[in-house]
Amino acid sequence: MSDLLKQTFGQILYKKRIELKYSQEAMAKKCCISVRQYIDLEHGLRLPTFQTFVNITIILEINYDAFISLLIKQGYNVLDKSGVA
Repeated sequence: MSDLLKQTFGQILYKKRIELKYSQEAMAKKCCISVRQYIDLEHGLRLPTFQTFVNITIILEINYDAFISLLIKQGYNVLDKSGVA
């Protein structure tokens, strides 16, 4: 599921960057993170810390409901403590 979270967040970042017509460097600066960190996030290679996630969604005005809906549409399942969906 972690890969799905990374990929979905990356897709959202990519779409937002294209919408804003920014380079990856400009997006990193806008999000107050390094270019390497931004590129890794956009490519689905890492997850942001929770604080970075909140900061990015506020700065870029990303709709939480749309993010969660996209996750569910792409097959995300909530796991219980035993790791079973």
